[in-house]
Parts: sequence; structure tokens; C-alpha cells
Amino acid sequence: MEGTLNLAEEFSGAPDSVFVCLARYQSPNGGTLQGQIPSAIISNGSIEGSEYQVLHLKPRNLTLATDGSTVTLRWQGSELAQAYRVWRVASFAAEPLLLGTTDGLSFTDSVAVSHAIYWVDIQF
Repeated sequence: MEGTLNLAEEFSGAPDSVFVCLARYQSPNGGTLQGQIPSAIISNGSIEGSEYQVLHLKPRNLTLATDGSTVTLRWQGSELAQAYRVWRVASFAAEPLLLGTTDGLSFTDSVAVSHAIYWVDIQF
């Protein structure tokens, strides 16, 4: 089966993470399980709950530290992330500003803005 799943529509908002497992069956109509990713822990012809891989869709444990002139953000990422975009907004009414993109798990904003709101999103 091949297709697209709109997670935001299915869950009434984007979830923080989902559990996934890819499977190959004997024929397009089913049959026996021929292979799976991640690999089977128990080779019993079924995909067990413990064999799913968590896919984080949002960075976790975002922390900010400032020295008065810069702000450094650090987070836990996703194994499948290609990059992370870092955003800042000065107030709720202001337009968000894309500060930059990184493939690492930290980013330093060279301009410390009082009461700014920061967020990081994942690019897959």
C-alpha cells in the first residue's frame, strides 16, 4: 500500500511523535510477512508493539541560555531529521523571523531580544 496520511487532520493537530513500522508482504493483497523495518525482535510472522520505531515530529527538551548578548538554544532531535529551522518572534502580534537552519542540535542567536519567543521545527 502506498499513500499519504495527513497527521494533523487525523489527530486534530500535529502530534509530537508517531510510531511506525514498514512491512513487506508476500503479495500486494497480503499473504505472509516477508520483512519489516525495523527488524523483527520476535520472528513470528507478526509485527509486535515493541517492534515499532518512534518518529519524533517535533524537537524535544528545548532549552535556552543567554549571556546577555546572545541566546543559545539546544534540543533533542529526530533520527530522520534532515535539518532544523530556528524561529524567533518579538511578540504575539509580530511576524515570525526565520533565524537560520542547522543540521545540529543547537543554534546561537547573535541578537538577544528581550521577551522573545523561540521555536524549532524539523525538516524531514
